[in-house]
Amino acid sequence: MTDEKIIWDENYSVFSRKIDEQHQKLFNLINSLADQKEDMCAKDYARLLSKLTDYLIVHFETEIDYLKEIGYPKLAQHLAEHRRFIYVISNYNFCYKNSSVIDVQNVYLFLKRWLINHELGADMDYKQFLLKKMNGM
Repeated sequence: MTDEKIIWDENYSVFSRKIDEQHQKLFNLINSLADQKEDMCAKDYARLLSKLTDYLIVHFETEIDYLKEIGYPKLAQHLAEHRRFIYVISNYNFCYKNSSVIDVQNVYLFLKRWLINHELGADMDYKQFLLKKMNGM
């Protein structure tokens, strides 16, 4: 695959060591999908997507618990975004478990874009909320 991998840096930090570490692992898991060959068996790719999905569920639960803890007012929106993402990944996974056709590049680009957009959008929104809360605003 020719697309550049995604690299976590401090700009993605949400000031929670646990969540930052989980985000770094998500970046690595998604990057591991980029390393797969286009001719990889669809069922093997589905197993990789299942591994990613399992970790996403754990991460999303951790993040939602954190957002509850800090009193984040857009919790329902954030949760809905997570659920939509899990739904899409589950559909990819279902398709690959039941097919021999696989589009590694398309799935990787979707995952990469979603993660970056989510990190820089929704996650930075709760980071800003926390900063304001810490500064008494």
